[in-house]
Amino acid sequence: IPQYPYPVITEGAGYLARLVAAAYPEQATVEHLVRKRKGRVYIDYLQNGRGKTLAAVYGLRPLAGAPVSMTLTWDELKSASFRKQLQPQNYNWQTAMLRLTQTGDIFAPVLTFKQDLTRLLKVSRGRRSEKSN
Repeated sequence: IPQYPYPVITEGAGYLARLVAAAYPEQATVEHLVRKRKGRVYIDYLQNGRGKTLAAVYGLRPLAGAPVSMTLTWDELKSASFRKQLQPQNYNWQTAMLRLTQTGDIFAPVLTFKQDLTRLLKVSRGRRSEKSN
């Protein structure tokens, strides 16, 4: 049973998306129109909903080499040497199986860990009411 209804999740995710886009305007955006993104990563917080498609963790892509979406750790992402060699083609069905054997499923805790969004929603709603005054 979900802890929060969809509109509440969307509100919190939207606030975080706008916060990231404001903090990193050269790299990230919440702009829906592709032509206005200009090479920035689109943070699509509205795509998380019933009946909408999105890439799943460990999902195979119908492309040459059978690439797989992979979960990475924060330590990996923080590592400059790791980031230099970070290439989508390095993650395919074979390397995914090897990684799962070596590291286990590092995504698994996400499925059971309940987030407390109380503080996030309080800040988000506080900012929204400040703008309306």
